Amino acid sequence: MRKKRLKLTPSPFLSYVPDLLPDELLYSLLGRLTAYNAFTNPREYLTILFGTKNIIPSVDLPTALRSLQQQLDRQSPFKSVEQMIDAATLYPYHRPFLTPERHDRVHSILLKGGGKGLKILLGRVANRFGANPPLRYCPACCQDDTQNHSYPYWHRVHQLPGITSCAIHGIDLVAYISPSESTDRQKLQLVPTTSNRGRVPKTESASSQVAFAKISSELLAMNLPVLGTSRWQGAYTMAASQNGFADANGRIIYDRLVREMLGHYSEFSEFQHQRRILSTPKQPLGWLRTIFERPDRSSHPIFHLLLIGFFFGTVKAFADSMVSVQGWGDSTQNDDKSTAIDLAIQRTEAQTATLLKDESLSSRTVASILGVSVNTVVSRRRAMGVKVSSRRKRLNDRLLITIEKALISGESPSAVAQKLGVSLTTVYRIRRESPPVLAAQLLVRADTLRSGYRSRWEKAITRSSRSGIGEIRRKDPAAYAWLYRNDKEWLMASLKHLASKRPSGQARIDWNARDGQLCERLKEVYNNLRSEDRGSRISKTTLLRPLGEATVTRNLRRLPMVGQMLVKMVESREDFQRFRVNRSINHLLSKGIPLSLWRIQRNAGIKQWSHDLRNYAAMVISKRSDGTPLA
Repeated sequence: MRKKRLKLTPSPFLSYVPDLLPDELLYSLLGRLTAYNAFTNPREYLTILFGTKNIIPSVDLPTALRSLQQQLDRQSPFKSVEQMIDAATLYPYHRPFLTPERHDRVHSILLKGGGKGLKILLGRVANRFGANPPLRYCPACCQDDTQNHSYPYWHRVHQLPGITSCAIHGIDLVAYISPSESTDRQKLQLVPTTSNRGRVPKTESASSQVAFAKISSELLAMNLPVLGTSRWQGAYTMAASQNGFADANGRIIYDRLVREMLGHYSEFSEFQHQRRILSTPKQPLGWLRTIFERPDRSSHPIFHLLLIGFFFGTVKAFADSMVSVQGWGDSTQNDDKSTAIDLAIQRTEAQTATLLKDESLSSRTVASILGVSVNTVVSRRRAMGVKVSSRRKRLNDRLLITIEKALISGESPSAVAQKLGVSLTTVYRIRRESPPVLAAQLLVRADTLRSGYRSRWEKAITRSSRSGIGEIRRKDPAAYAWLYRNDKEWLMASLKHLASKRPSGQARIDWNARDGQLCERLKEVYNNLRSEDRGSRISKTTLLRPLGEATVTRNLRRLPMVGQMLVKMVESREDFQRFRVNRSINHLLSKGIPLSLWRIQRNAGIKQWSHDLRNYAAMVISKRSDGTPLA
């Protein structure tokens, strides 16, 4: 039987939906919404907001936004989902430098949900700038927000990657909490109040960090569309040429550019991710080559902002330069920056296509006009079907066939170039323009690699025939890793006759000592969880998560004292409900409010009371006439 799709309907439980405050995160807005409506159970209010309880709210890039907009319906402070993305998330910070294909995939995840691999798709994980940074706030902004709006809230600009200072007040931000490391990841965290924050010192930030925070917030505020690699790459190349960082052929002089950027940013000494930005000592600022030479590869916006700050100073000047690349278009004639860029790039692409199709112009002439290499023009012309004559004197049809045969035989491009006396660039271009040659060479190289790694693994087995699998793997870990990924069936067959042998002697782990150590740590975790402010039951998972839940659970039979302690510490559902009743009674008494069953039930947030729980509450009320708090 075909299942019917559930239709989301506006929730009747929302009595009030607040307006979006200036530069407020959607995460912050939803947190204030739950506070206004007195929602306490995360699974309940996530079901009300998103139509499902199986979702973890993301701070910077929330997903399932279409469901959220439908649930909010007419109460939503946004006219559309697109406005929600632009005004309340950090996606406008990432969007300009994505390829159209990657943008379509990310945009679909933001609308429909299923964001497990969202930050991997954006390159946040591969670029190693931190995919889940902690929530940050500015003490001065909190004071201003409290004065202007009666309460503080989370600002978008404070959560931007690599930002450690406030662009407005020029002081260091305070890291509050990382939702991904919280014991209750579904709970929406609010900005701590003045009493919870205490006296937070206002430390003045370095000028370089304030400048970087300003240019980052400018990128977020401009809401730029997907620019396309040809736009920003053309702007960077033109700026590099105008500032003397390119030679006569348009090639970037990286040594000079790196030296000047290191001086401009003082070796990035004040930056949070200094080591990542510097890359390696042998190739400092290696990401520059990726931006200029491999624009289709995802680079973090931090890298782009460093280039923009160095070449242009502001994001607005960078956007203006994209309009004026090659002298086409005038950004001053249109206030809508996105429209101006779109019109300019359309004219640029049309003009470029006309030049490429004009056979009366040589490839070298077209390359000079467009500011690209001759190889790029030749490749694009051949892809468009435009006839390109072979070079006289040296590169003839016979030599081309010889190069292709050498590549098909499996020789490396460098060996072919050295053997036949041609440039390495020529060999790479020929291989790129002939897909069958590239496929054949890759196939031969794969066979060669496979044979080499098989031979290495067989030698490792021969040298350690009496050892176990683990010992043999340590002899040649690279061979084992390659074969496991690419030739697993053969690898497993070679291991059939081997028996995994455990080294003789004492066990590697003293489980009695480990049992005692874990018991001590378990006591600390339990004492921390027993605070009156906790909002969840003390379960087995909650207790074991800080200890390494999977490891302890798998070896629980070797840890008898831990097992006995868990039985005593785990809180049943009924015990947790009594705890909430006691906490509610203490709260009402501290406020001087008379005790009654309905007040206790409402304050405790327990919808359905069992007969035993109601009797327990009545018994406590009868014993609390003297107003003594519960222990």
